[in-house]
Amino acid sequence: DAFSDGVLMANYYEEDNDHIEYIDKEGNIVINDPSFISGQPFLNQRTIVEVKDKGWDLIDRQGKFIGNEQFDFVNSGFEHIEGPNIDVCSVRNKDFDWGLIDVNGNYLIKPQYSMLHSIDNKKGLFLAEIEDDEKRSSFEDMLEKLMENHGGENDSLIEDEPKVDTKISDEMKLLESEAYQRTYGLIDYKGNILIPFEYLELSPIGSNDLLFFATKDKEGLITTSNKIIWQRNLKSDKDVQISLDTLDIPYMERGYFYASSSGNY
Repeated sequence: DAFSDGVLMANYYEEDNDHIEYIDKEGNIVINDPSFISGQPFLNQRTIVEVKDKGWDLIDRQGKFIGNEQFDFVNSGFEHIEGPNIDVCSVRNKDFDWGLIDVNGNYLIKPQYSMLHSIDNKKGLFLAEIEDDEKRSSFEDMLEKLMENHGGENDSLIEDEPKVDTKISDEMKLLESEAYQRTYGLIDYKGNILIPFEYLELSPIGSNDLLFFATKDKEGLITTSNKIIWQRNLKSDKDVQISLDTLDIPYMERGYFYASSSGNY
């Protein structure tokens, strides 16, 4: 049903005044504020709208603002978490950090992640991403100093150009990749860390509580409760040998999985 909470968000086009409205099933305008330029569907009497030249604000079913904090961006509107029976919304502040709020605009998770993505609305699980701010800041300071020594051209510090020694360029590339490297982990709606932030890649596989993970030298499958059920060493040319007692067979029987040996599936 497109009419979430009995209302539908509609775009209103007017010269120099494009905005959104919320209408009911009879076509009556329920909320009409020309300053609302974008928004999300209602859920249990709450939604979040973008206010022209200000940011995103939380409003109720009557269009009244809730709380005092404004947000820089949202991925989507409120979603219901079945377990604790609450509604939450992931929001980004002006420092580009993501957090999680409840229906009153209170933070359940304070802004601290460079990405926050819901993967399970029954348990309230979120895939999160962090960056090493200190390492990035240190690299940028070092880059700025080197730029001064090379006439202010930073491209030549990263690329293999004649004016810069190749060894220095390679070292800068490595430092750059480490400075902007992101790591991923899994948290719940309260901010509890379920899978530590030590993976370069972490992504859900279907709906079986399984995630694919990767580090610099390993990849494999891990459960949302942080149990590795399979992994292999990427730096080894040998096939991975796994005995049956190391596999969670009842868990694996919940779905279909591909395995390979010597390139044969």
